[in-house]
Amino acid sequence: LLKTFNYQPGYILNRDESLLRTSDGKLYFTPLNIHGNKYGQSRELSGHFVGSCIYFVAADGSLAYIGYCFKKGTKNFEENLQFPHYKSTRKSNQALGYSYVFSESGFMTEEQYQLLALDFARVWSIHHAGERTLLMMDNLGTHKCEDVLLELMRLHVDVLFLPPNSTSFLQPLDDILLAAFKKHLNYVALYDHINAINQGRAYTAQDFVNVIKQVEQITFTTANIRKSWSNVGLWPFRPDVIRERFVKFGKPGTNLEDKTLQERLPKGRGVRIEDVKIAAELLC
Repeated sequence: LLKTFNYQPGYILNRDESLLRTSDGKLYFTPLNIHGNKYGQSRELSGHFVGSCIYFVAADGSLAYIGYCFKKGTKNFEENLQFPHYKSTRKSNQALGYSYVFSESGFMTEEQYQLLALDFARVWSIHHAGERTLLMMDNLGTHKCEDVLLELMRLHVDVLFLPPNSTSFLQPLDDILLAAFKKHLNYVALYDHINAINQGRAYTAQDFVNVIKQVEQITFTTANIRKSWSNVGLWPFRPDVIRERFVKFGKPGTNLEDKTLQERLPKGRGVRIEDVKIAAELLC
């Protein structure tokens, strides 16, 4: 596909989801004063599941689109939810568009995914009408919604489902981006939660939304996005790097003997020797 249609890096996209959860780690204070009561050296703050998010990133380092799915809470939160606006800088990105939906559980079901995916298609068509685009994603069943795929095809967006059991080491968003996002989200939400307690006020869902937007600015920089695409070998396209990752970062040209592969395959990821051999034949 890359060779046939000669996609430009700004039109090669990857999308993936991540869960949104407030921090629930153990905190250490010396000591902490809450409402006049002094606590000991440690205090447990229980976090909770808030929702999920979906990101679209391009090979040129840009952040194309963000979608959120929040767990239904109070009517006041749903009606008054606000997203703070941060300007793009040399290092950070401002997405072309974003949207949010609600579900009973906070998980992105087929209905919520369809709403957000169609909104992405709408936003993308406004900014890049008629431009041929390649969108890479995993094989989750909800991503194969016929209405969404037909609309993307109509807008000249070619969808490429990555091979089964390979997204953990072949998908750019799964390389460093989402891991860094979750790590920073944990730290910043934790700090923000402590501040709210010290100020004697409740930590609200809106507070957490503000933290999410701050962390996105830290994580989804042009440099981080480009590095993730390069690390997995998809842009610039480097078959040798992809092959290495299939055999858990082995050297190119490794003898593809069953015993050697079995020892070096990523553990617990469902990768079969047959998958590696097929990939090796295609990439060599």
